[in-house]
Amino acid sequence: MTAIDRNQELSSVRRIRARMSLRLAMWAGASMVVALIVFAFQPSIPIGATRTVLQAIGAQCLLWGLIDAGFALFGLKQAQTADRSPVNSSTIDRELSDRDRLVRVLRFSGKLNIFWVGLGILLIATGGGIRNAALVGHGMGVVIQGGFLMMFDHFFLKSLASVSP
Repeated sequence: MTAIDRNQELSSVRRIRARMSLRLAMWAGASMVVALIVFAFQPSIPIGATRTVLQAIGAQCLLWGLIDAGFALFGLKQAQTADRSPVNSSTIDRELSDRDRLVRVLRFSGKLNIFWVGLGILLIATGGGIRNAALVGHGMGVVIQGGFLMMFDHFFLKSLASVSP
């Protein structure tokens, strides 16, 4: 591979990683906004199963939003540092090695997301079976968050794999 090809590969990887972190930050922010809306309007929702389900979904959105925000901020900081780094052979080798590590993490995360969605479905089924609205709501929140991350990880895994040699 020529130096120009490696520079182009590095540029593509940097763009994908920055876009990935930005989109995760947007999802995290949206999740936290949903949680805040649910919590702000909960007094106007009649006490009962609907309110309990929405509170549980709101709690899951807040929790996952905070976690996702941490990962997104870390990724954005890395992207900012990478953009300021001089492009030389050492930098290219290191960042392409980081890309390979990220691909492995996304593959693992994809499998973990299947677990999360399965757990959410189990919580919904269990909560429905024992008529526990909170379990149903937490399950729904986990399915929503895990489902998003499943699609997110798959999309960016595919994007990063397309620029691999």
